[in-house]
Amino acid sequence: MFADDTSALCSGNTIAVARERAQLAATSLVSWGLKEQQLRAVANGYVRGALEHAAAAWLPATSKTNVELLDREMRAAAREVTGCIRSAPHHGVMAEAMTEAMKPRRHG
Repeated sequence: MFADDTSALCSGNTIAVARERAQLAATSLVSWGLKEQQLRAVANGYVRGALEHAAAAWLPATSKTNVELLDREMRAAAREVTGCIRSAPHHGVMAEAMTEAMKPRRHG
């Protein structure tokens, strides 16, 4: 089973329904959602812009734990862009998504 099938099962469907959905998705030849380049533009433009708004003022005074929370959000956005699984090394995911962590900028 695939990760998409798990959500189908969690919503009360049976394994047979989940399999049928997977087969339909595989044979329909329709691509859904944004492409990687579009997702990268959204992550770098919208998500990063929202996180870094007025960062020159607030980032130096932010605690390390809060900077880690910001980094975690950037890693989550990078995983969405690349389609990598959660256990993938975060430095590789960030490099593939062409994004940077917030931590290096805190003291720089």
